[in-house]
Amino acid sequence: MHLFKLARPMGSKHVTRCISSKINGDITVQPVEQDYFQRVLDHVTPVFLKDEPLSHSFPPCTTGKREKAFRGYAEIPLRSGFSVMALDGSQVVGACLSKILTKDEIFNHDIPEFDDPNGDPLNSGIVRMLLRVHRKLDLFSLFKVNQILEVGLVSVEPSHVGRGLAARMVQRSLELGAKRGLKYAKADCTGPASAAAAKKAGMEQIYRLAYDDFKLNDKIVFKNTAHRGSHLIVVATKLQDCEPYVLPVYPDSNL
Repeated sequence: MHLFKLARPMGSKHVTRCISSKINGDITVQPVEQDYFQRVLDHVTPVFLKDEPLSHSFPPCTTGKREKAFRGYAEIPLRSGFSVMALDGSQVVGACLSKILTKDEIFNHDIPEFDDPNGDPLNSGIVRMLLRVHRKLDLFSLFKVNQILEVGLVSVEPSHVGRGLAARMVQRSLELGAKRGLKYAKADCTGPASAAAAKKAGMEQIYRLAYDDFKLNDKIVFKNTAHRGSHLIVVATKLQDCEPYVLPVYPDSNL
């Protein structure tokens, strides 16, 4: 999850009630409707390009390829039925892009070339890192399921940061997944803000990878910057189709 290892699970309280979809006056959190697809894309794209913690490890993209690749990625969860948005009146001020992830996507995904001159090192670096982590974890075998809800990018307009929108959007997305029969969810948090939001929504840290330990050709891929943070943090939760929708993952997972 970008707002966007095995570690000892957190001894934290779990969310036992649904966070209200009504937030601070006129701000509401609701599933993304088709009429809002373009507006949500226009909201999340500049937020990702500017604020993704790992993007600062590379020079800015001047070709437009990074934006094009991100928009192509974002359209998939937008159409999944699991993504949610925060509206202040009619203005999109936040979004949580989630989708179903299958085992095939992890184990049969083509690994992009990191040094491809026609590619983007940010996108290929993130994909390679996540494939390495999740082929090692294999949450599908661990949880004995064929699909998992993947909570992806979470974005909030700078003017609305600090209102708890990120955690509320994550929880609403988890609720949608639970009501549709999914049993587990996970998120890959590239920065501390997204990890904090996921944990506030009831997810638990199950694994972390130090960025300094992720290397290709003996070189650190995501060079340290003031924005990068220290670790990729994987969080997960168990789901059920009635309240409370979010349950502890650790007792049943043997992590």
